[in-house]
Amino acid sequence: MAVMSPIEFPSPPDDPEFGPAQRAGFEAERLVYRMLSKLDDPWFVVWSHRTRNSEIDFICLNPDFPIILLEVKSGRFEIREGCLYQLTGVEGRKLINPIVDLKRRRDQLIDEFRASLDLELKEFDFEVALVVPVTQSFSGTILEDLKDRVFFSGDLVSRDKLMMRIRALPCKNSIGKERFSKIKAHLGRVVSSAPGNVLRVIVDDVARELERVANRVTEDPLEMVLENREVLIKGGAGAGKTYLLIELAKRLAGNGDKVLVTCYNDLLEKQLQQQLSDYRSHVTVANFHNLVIEQILHATGKADKSEIFRGWEQSFPNEEKRHYFEDYLPGKLLEVNTEPGYNPTKFEAILIDEIQDFQDGWLDSVEALLTTEGTRTHLVGCVDFAQNLRSSRERVEERRRWAMLPMRKNFRNSKKIAEYVKSEFQKIPDEVRQGMPACEPLAGCPEGRDVEFIECTSNGLMKNLEGVLERVVIQEKIPVASIAILSFRSKDDLNSPALAGHNVFWGKKVGRFILREKAGGKEEPYAIQLETAKRFKGCEQSVVIALIDKRLSERDAALKYVTFSRAREHLIVIAVKDCG
Repeated sequence: MAVMSPIEFPSPPDDPEFGPAQRAGFEAERLVYRMLSKLDDPWFVVWSHRTRNSEIDFICLNPDFPIILLEVKSGRFEIREGCLYQLTGVEGRKLINPIVDLKRRRDQLIDEFRASLDLELKEFDFEVALVVPVTQSFSGTILEDLKDRVFFSGDLVSRDKLMMRIRALPCKNSIGKERFSKIKAHLGRVVSSAPGNVLRVIVDDVARELERVANRVTEDPLEMVLENREVLIKGGAGAGKTYLLIELAKRLAGNGDKVLVTCYNDLLEKQLQQQLSDYRSHVTVANFHNLVIEQILHATGKADKSEIFRGWEQSFPNEEKRHYFEDYLPGKLLEVNTEPGYNPTKFEAILIDEIQDFQDGWLDSVEALLTTEGTRTHLVGCVDFAQNLRSSRERVEERRRWAMLPMRKNFRNSKKIAEYVKSEFQKIPDEVRQGMPACEPLAGCPEGRDVEFIECTSNGLMKNLEGVLERVVIQEKIPVASIAILSFRSKDDLNSPALAGHNVFWGKKVGRFILREKAGGKEEPYAIQLETAKRFKGCEQSVVIALIDKRLSERDAALKYVTFSRAREHLIVIAVKDCG
């Protein structure tokens, strides 16, 4: 018998919003799980493995085969003009491309294995397939990329039939015993360290929430956004705002639109660039200040930013540098986009993540980048006022007539972390939250581990941190790539320990571990990511260790809320006495 992870398939969520379509999909995966469990040893099968921004229904491992990734679908299907559609109603059709989607997740899995196992895998080490165990109809000539890659119910009736179909898959490579053992151990640890089964943040969950708050039923929840020119997506940490923004960018790019995705935070910029890397021909991703620089260079025809920026920056004394970056440069962007004689880049859609970070006037500068050539344009922002860490002066809601899209469920955190985050949210003053409600834990999500709170003296901070890392990395075998240490100090503090006079900084040795801006690779396998809580806003990690070694006040309630909400599965807070 195959080794299955998890050992038993769970019961469906007890959630009134878990409707017939979701239940049918869940039961289809249960059927596939049951059939895969009948494979012979040494098959190892993982259900519902989370990648960076999605999930893989099944990963099947055997040393004599490639790594097989399976996507499970149920319902009715039709092939028209070379495209695969899932029929969603009497006349409804939803365009799907499961093989392309699986290949993107395969690439994310390659990155995961490289970071966690220092293992270099290639595309030809994998095979992907669509499994349709329960289908009412499948009409049309099979597509070329689906040929030999679709398993129907008849292929699942026996172990022999299933093995015959697996052997018929086009890829004939094998991963071998050594790589099989490494990957099996890694995937087993990932599942065992997760709260219950892997927390599933998938489009269907977000879609149900959008349908509920919009008081309408729609085949495609993104249509709600596309039907309006200006949309503000409102929700707390973990509500799925960034996820929706990414899906919207993909949809618009697929329609041929030129899309700009922007934000304030440079770490969030890198994350968005990575997740939209397949759409670079139509999607530009840049944080606000990089956008300003690139646009001014393009509009003025300059090749070197030093030609135009050095003189401007030198004209501002040090005490006015903030004015230069927050007011002067955005003003120049607005100028080159509205004055004659310039040649700026224009977009059909502008999507802004963490729009509460924008200062007064920035929105006008960015909106000027929308094309005026008669096409339908979109301006979309994601906002959580409780995460306004920069004392932004931009009153987002008062500026224009937004179509509001509230999101009230927490799709990121386990239940115990979500409840802890909610309690921190409620400590934020009402005038900061601007009427935003707290996100509620998602019904049916895993309970997860208790939030750990460790109080210590200033001298004991590093000793406690070393103990936590030894337990998490060595004993629990959590990959270093799944851990982030977040400090409440500034970037300058982490970069200049001699001036800051504290113990937490980049390059600090903590026992066998070392704190770095990026998690370890081949040369430093025990390098752990250390980042400031502010810079990590908009990002997330499986395990977050929050270090509080400076005195916090009531004004830091929003920063604590942001920090704690970054943890998906395990949150550990180490606080110096009288600081937290």
